[in-house]
Amino acid sequence: MRCVLDVLKYIRCSKTDFGCYNVTEPPIDAPRDPLYKTEREIMKVFLTKHYRNRRANDSEFVLDFEEIYVIDSKSKSITRAKVLVTVPGGRTRDRRNDLLIIRDGGNSFKIIDKAQRDDPTTVIEREEWVKTRQDMEKHLSKLRDFSVSNWF
Repeated sequence: MRCVLDVLKYIRCSKTDFGCYNVTEPPIDAPRDPLYKTEREIMKVFLTKHYRNRRANDSEFVLDFEEIYVIDSKSKSITRAKVLVTVPGGRTRDRRNDLLIIRDGGNSFKIIDKAQRDDPTTVIEREEWVKTRQDMEKHLSKLRDFSVSNWF
């Protein structure tokens, strides 16, 4: 793969296959059946750099989440991501407590403090609630003669 990074331009990249990884998942139709393996393709790669050019074995090594580049295999491009920083302290803050949140399939990035971290179950419930409700409405609409149910 031969790509050149330029902050100001949209760049084409010839690499389309970043590889695959195996995922073991439970079956959807029959919950008691054994787990099965699925092969998933890697669609995006996120590049970050280390803050102040520290080495990995340095005691002050930390990644700089403010500058992220996204290599996308579908659009064959490299773009600089827009990162929302909500941590107080500005550029002189202690970056060891930074936590990067990636949402919307790698389209939105946000930096928060580790103390504001949510429980994984809470995050999944918040993200999946709208889709789950729409699916349930679609299913229930087949069984009734009115359009929308009352949710308590």
